[in-house]
Amino acid sequence: TVSVLNWGADGRFLFCLLMAPPMPGLLAAALCAVVRSAELHGPAAVPPGWRPTGGRAAPGEVFHNVMLGLKRGNAAVLQELVAEVSDPRGARYQQYPSYEEMGRLARPAAQHTAVVKAWLAAHGVAPAAEHPHGDYMKVSATAAQLEALAGGEVLEFEHEASGERVYRAVDGVQVPDDVAEALDTMTGFTSFPPMGGVRAVGTPPCAVTPPVVRSTYNVTAPARTGGNNATKNIQAIAQFQGQYVSDKALAAFCQKFDPSSGTCAIAKYVGDSNVPGTGGLESMLDTEYIVPVSFRHETWVYTY
Repeated sequence: TVSVLNWGADGRFLFCLLMAPPMPGLLAAALCAVVRSAELHGPAAVPPGWRPTGGRAAPGEVFHNVMLGLKRGNAAVLQELVAEVSDPRGARYQQYPSYEEMGRLARPAAQHTAVVKAWLAAHGVAPAAEHPHGDYMKVSATAAQLEALAGGEVLEFEHEASGERVYRAVDGVQVPDDVAEALDTMTGFTSFPPMGGVRAVGTPPCAVTPPVVRSTYNVTAPARTGGNNATKNIQAIAQFQGQYVSDKALAAFCQKFDPSSGTCAIAKYVGDSNVPGTGGLESMLDTEYIVPVSFRHETWVYTY
């Protein structure tokens, strides 16, 4: 038995099973079905400095960090809840739901989870990890499986300055209609890694320091006692694709540009491992300002 996929310009693909004849002399049989598809993600932009080599990923090339984001349940309720607990004028200000309560609210519909798992299984793929709330799955898949799942070729690209080569699918992600209704995102094989980290460029004058930001926007120190006070809050940044935080660089920035804020540090890292020796431009810019501007408020970093 051989399966064949042919994509059409009208957003449909033809799925066929070619079955060998049970006895010599009989004709082979073909069972075909037209399956409608939907665009989950549009074509990905190839960043400057990258070029296609003309090569293609070998069918067995494995991608270990393909992330599937399922549509969360109760989206309208969650949006209203975020607004209520974030409004200092509201009765529910800072009355945050627990981790377990958020899980019950955000958990995707059971039907959506079943559809996604059945779709993966039909291509020989199983979730390697699932978030406790059920809204994310991590899978490992070969290039051949990814091409069948996402409906496009996995091509080779080279970074012209460094010579680094990667395999990426840039023609968009197409999935069956029922899968598109269950998924928000499918990532891990379409975007390109950032090249280069933070580089030392001397010590030019810094006109916009944390004290300047606090003064401009009238940011005052949070109350430390009482009922609804700011000390209950936790702030966070999320970093992706090799954007990491250097604790050493963060502490040095605060000491230089806002020594009155004391020692700046990240309270907790969540998700994949942070690589402190390779601070990223965007991630360091985020942390070097939100930590001291908030008077060293408790800060978490999410890494994916």
